[in-house]
Amino acid sequence: MGSKKKQTVGYRWFWGQHLVLCHGPVDFIQRIWFGEKVGSNAKIKSTQRLTINQPTLFGDRDQYGGVIGDIDVCLGRANQGVNDYLAHHCGQIVDGKRVVSAFRHLTALVFRKPEMGNSSYPPPVAVEVARLHTGWDGKAMWNQNKAAIGNVLTQGEGGLNAAHIIHELIECPEWGTGNKNIDDIAFTHCADALYREGFGLNAHWVKQQPVEQFIKDICRYINGYVFTDEGTGKVTMRIARDDYNSDDLPVLTGQQITSARNIRRRSQADLINTLTVTYTDWETHEKAAVTVMNSALLHATGRTIGETVNFPMIHDAKLAYKVAMRELRMLSARLMTCELYCDTSAANYQPGDVVRVVYPPAGLDHIMRVQKKRRGSLASPEVKLDLMEDIFSAATGDYSPPPPSNWKDPINEPLPITNQVAVELPYWLLANTLNPSELAAMNEYTCIVGWLAEKPTSDTLGADLYYSHFGRWIYSHRASFAPCSLLLTPASRTDTQFNLAGRDFSGQELPMICMVGDELVVIMSLDGDTAEVKRGVLDTMPQVHNAMTLVTSLDGDALAAEFTSGEQVSLRGLTVTAKGTLNEAAATVAEIEMVGRAIKPLCVVNVQLNGEYWPEYVTLPLHVTLSHRSRISEVAEPQHLSDWFSNNLPEAGTETKVTLTDADTGIVLHEEVTAEIALIFDSVMIPEAISNLQIELSAIRHGYEAMQSYTQLIAVQRPSQTV
Repeated sequence: MGSKKKQTVGYRWFWGQHLVLCHGPVDFIQRIWFGEKVGSNAKIKSTQRLTINQPTLFGDRDQYGGVIGDIDVCLGRANQGVNDYLAHHCGQIVDGKRVVSAFRHLTALVFRKPEMGNSSYPPPVAVEVARLHTGWDGKAMWNQNKAAIGNVLTQGEGGLNAAHIIHELIECPEWGTGNKNIDDIAFTHCADALYREGFGLNAHWVKQQPVEQFIKDICRYINGYVFTDEGTGKVTMRIARDDYNSDDLPVLTGQQITSARNIRRRSQADLINTLTVTYTDWETHEKAAVTVMNSALLHATGRTIGETVNFPMIHDAKLAYKVAMRELRMLSARLMTCELYCDTSAANYQPGDVVRVVYPPAGLDHIMRVQKKRRGSLASPEVKLDLMEDIFSAATGDYSPPPPSNWKDPINEPLPITNQVAVELPYWLLANTLNPSELAAMNEYTCIVGWLAEKPTSDTLGADLYYSHFGRWIYSHRASFAPCSLLLTPASRTDTQFNLAGRDFSGQELPMICMVGDELVVIMSLDGDTAEVKRGVLDTMPQVHNAMTLVTSLDGDALAAEFTSGEQVSLRGLTVTAKGTLNEAAATVAEIEMVGRAIKPLCVVNVQLNGEYWPEYVTLPLHVTLSHRSRISEVAEPQHLSDWFSNNLPEAGTETKVTLTDADTGIVLHEEVTAEIALIFDSVMIPEAISNLQIELSAIRHGYEAMQSYTQLIAVQRPSQTV
């Protein structure tokens, strides 16, 4: 404490880049991730500049750093202008002008060299973008009222209607099939059903697979079918739901069926009784899971037969549960499949159609759903239908997420500092910590401020220390905390044993100097909770302390800045844990006024009035004895410091200012400056009318007065007189 040297602990890195995210325009950008940390939660709906101020985003400011600076958000609209940062750094000179693309129809971020942490390897950047109402061509999305499902990107529920995703993949010529011959009536019917079910998906397609395969993947999520209707020539869509009346279904009989082949039913060993569905957690974008069980089947088989199905485009726990129940119902049932060969009268059946199959030669009398259809040739005019016994329907029932576990995160959020004090450092501390040249450079007006604070939680790493100077907060350094304890019982001025609460001192090197209120003491030894102490060391006097008074080791932290007598200084520490840094608005403030403590003489010591310490009354004449001690001779190890009750030699030029005051009227009775250490005051100086007297003794050296003075209020008793 007291050292003013600085050292390099690392480097901050600044990155400029043009990060293209996807085709544009998009509706808005929500969260920007840097590695596993969210750097911005701002919802940005237009091309604009975003300022991020997260200096401790990655943890400790000095060790890991954070993100500070400007990022231009470009949504990719058709009228998007040229970015000035890209024009300056990437533009080419054409006909004397600097030219660069405006990058329209591309959503991107332009990093204007913001600070990106303390590592030369920048964190990966991920961005949450949403396109829910804008189509691939920048116009309004098809069937816009049913496009967005749930509280998308606000509560993690929903996404874009799956029917709308498929519709765009078919219609868009850029990344889809470019086929505009779409059966909008069928798609609208499916979109309405999926909207009611809350079936919203979140996808970022990078064309690493054919568009047809991507459409099939989405159909797997919704249990749907997309095909070209041979009657209309339009691309149509159906979803498998329990939306039919079995009495009204068309019937396939032996009049159309020519043969039935590959009739199979699942065996008991093939059935799944426990299913885990993985999905994406919206908050963290990490993989999450929900597990469902068929209890009856599990009991019947006597063992767990499980399977895991991945649905990463689902970001909603409720939807994941519904899909898990649907999939489990299918996988835990002994469904029958078959191939039917029919005449051409069955050509009107399409994938997704539900029919009743009645074919006694094969023992068939079941409701089945068409999975695939294939035509024969001119030489063999027949229609092949792949069918599956139908039990599909949208899972119903309410889903409640599992209750939270009893696990508690052991890492605390940064908390405000409850116990702290700003203290002007005494000469003893400066002389023991500064080197001779630094000490010699200090003048009589120089003041250095120390900061003593108790750690609010055990996992607090430190505190970013700021000081306010002329109305603005200035960062000093990453400060450490001082060992602290509390007085369990009150302490009088003469007590040399303290009962302490807490174990902060148990591992400290003793003896050590501590601050108790405005008094400095030396803890010589510690036996359990009992401390042996020297009272009133250096420039302080013994005081009366209440129980629960804070006891702080003088081994705290200090500002590197120097101040002058009379200045007002405020300090605040922003605590740091592994979860980040305390918000400055929540920080507590410690204040102090500089008095030039280091140059002042030490206070008077060992003051006795008529041979007593701090008597309540005295008889005249009043005999006062006192002593002084020297700043220079007190520059010693803590165990060698003299306590207040010892007699010592004064520093050269030290005198005592004596003031006697009528405590009832405030009238000064006597005042003098003397080098004497034994004084007598009789009834001449203390008139007979005085019943309550205040005596003040203060050390003075070359015009500087001690920081603390001896002040005692006493009742004056006079000897009885014989008549």
